[in-house]
Formats: sequence, structure tokens, C-alpha cells
Amino acid sequence: MSNDAADEHRALSRDGSWWSLRDIELELGRPVVDAALLIAVREMRQMVDDIEGRMRTLAASVDRLDREAQDAIIERGEDPEEWSFEPDWAAAEIFPPA
Repeated sequence: MSNDAADEHRALSRDGSWWSLRDIELELGRPVVDAALLIAVREMRQMVDDIEGRMRTLAASVDRLDREAQDAIIERGEDPEEWSFEPDWAAAEIFPPA
């Protein structure tokens, strides 16, 4: 194994000495790949939880705006259903062609 390849399999410890992957695995009590995967999955779970929270907040804001718009239409003596429409998403170009 070349020195460069050997360096890829070592890590610097807190005290400045070099640890091998095996040393790290013994310290963690599990294979490094498993620990890295576990950390990555937990970070992804946190991102999903954050996104879900933001989506709930956004949905609540949209619901509030919908109610306010309907109330304003009703106050003018109009029927909110007359203002309703179903967009033709198939015909709409949401993303222009590249």
C-alpha cells in the first residue's frame, strides 16, 4: 500500500497521534461505515423533520390566506365559488423547456 493510500486509512486523534480505521472502529464499538451511515441517516431524518415543519407552517398560512380572501369576497356580497377555478396544469408551463 502506498503512503497516500495508507494515509486514507488513518485519522488524526485528539491528542495528535494517528489512528487506523481499526482503532476508530474499536473506539466506536462498531464499523466506521456503519457509524457514518447512522450519522448520515439521522441528519437526513432531521432535514425531513425540518421540511415537514416548514410545510405545515406554509399550509397553515395558505389556509389563512384562503379564508381571508373568501371572507373579503363574501363581505362584498359575492359568492366565493364564482371566483373558484381549476387550473389546467397540463397546459401550464411551470418549468420552461431547457
